[in-house]
Amino acid sequence: MNDEKLLELYLSIWNNRKSTNCHQKSEELLKAAVLSELLDEQTHPRLRVSKETKFFFAVQRISNSSLDLSEKMGLINYFIKQMEGLRG
Repeated sequence: MNDEKLLELYLSIWNNRKSTNCHQKSEELLKAAVLSELLDEQTHPRLRVSKETKFFFAVQRISNSSLDLSEKMGLINYFIKQMEGLRG
């Protein structure tokens, strides 16, 4: 599954997440959005939770979405890849 499709899927199930920079590639936008989600950057610093907790919530949200199974697996696999990168 390509990054453009994954970005579209991500934006379809995460409310208030908009792709505002039209000059960036889908790959860059998707990576930035997922990393921001995992690092809980949308939350006030004192209220942030761990990246492991955010990963769990992301997988749960994807699993409970109305996406078809292959779309869910593609998005979950992308989150896994980004989480592995964060963990070192």
